[in-house]
Amino acid sequence: MSKHIHFVSSSTDFLASKRMRVDRPAKLLSEAGYKVTVGPEVNPDADVLIFQKHMNQRYDAAMVSIFKGNKKVIFDVADSHFNGKLHDYYASMINAADLVTASGPNLAEQIKEITGKDSSVCNDPITFPHYPYRPGNKDTPSLLWFGSATNLGPLHALLHEVGDTHLTVISNPHPMVPGPDGKPPYEFIEWQPNLVETEIWKYDAVIIPIGDDPTKQNKNTNRAVDALMAGRFVITDSMRVYGELEPFIFIGPLDQGIQFLKDNPDKVKQMVKDGQDYVREKYSDVVIKQQWKSAVEKVLSV
Repeated sequence: MSKHIHFVSSSTDFLASKRMRVDRPAKLLSEAGYKVTVGPEVNPDADVLIFQKHMNQRYDAAMVSIFKGNKKVIFDVADSHFNGKLHDYYASMINAADLVTASGPNLAEQIKEITGKDSSVCNDPITFPHYPYRPGNKDTPSLLWFGSATNLGPLHALLHEVGDTHLTVISNPHPMVPGPDGKPPYEFIEWQPNLVETEIWKYDAVIIPIGDDPTKQNKNTNRAVDALMAGRFVITDSMRVYGELEPFIFIGPLDQGIQFLKDNPDKVKQMVKDGQDYVREKYSDVVIKQQWKSAVEKVLSV
């Protein structure tokens, strides 16, 4: 009889982490032969309970306390929340869990430094469709930034490096920081499900500035991976977060990355094509399924 895995998640479908850390893993683990259910409350029939994020802190912490010892408990950490008010919740859930899963090696490293606990890395899967590379506007390329508005701080700090390019931001509603001329510094489009996935091919490059914000240094590669799969060139300033993808993207000051995009159309095309081959192999459903399967097998063995 197959083991029963239950994801305890109060996240909504509007959160990327729900789609990447609950919905897709649930599907992949089901394909691997497990019985898998998802819901905001504990399923008492499950053998393994996987708790996710911090949307229902009191309930989740109480359920871990009640069921630990009778069920195997995994706490999945999708992002770094150790720099603010969520620190104590994350630290306590990590210490209480039988196993911790992390969305990338940098986050796993931070979890180890703070709590002393090892993590099983389960990368975010590719979620964007494949598009072939399309040559863009050489003189005034169009740039896209997408993601949660909570990550907009580094972009706002580095807007001066964007220059005369056309910048679009797809995100949830947020206070707009005016440019030097008092006008909005970018075109804003409100995020909707599947919007970025269908619109991204219209842009010449995706920019992902991290800056020196200490809360962003343990991000994972998911936005760059998805952008590459969609055939877009990626410009970022973080070697720590995106160094793995260095052969396929530009890592450095944004203004230099934009100039590189303008000056090297043939090289950019090849970088994107090679990057697509790389992420298709490294972040395929086959790989992600095995990562989650290994984590479940590991927790069941202890």
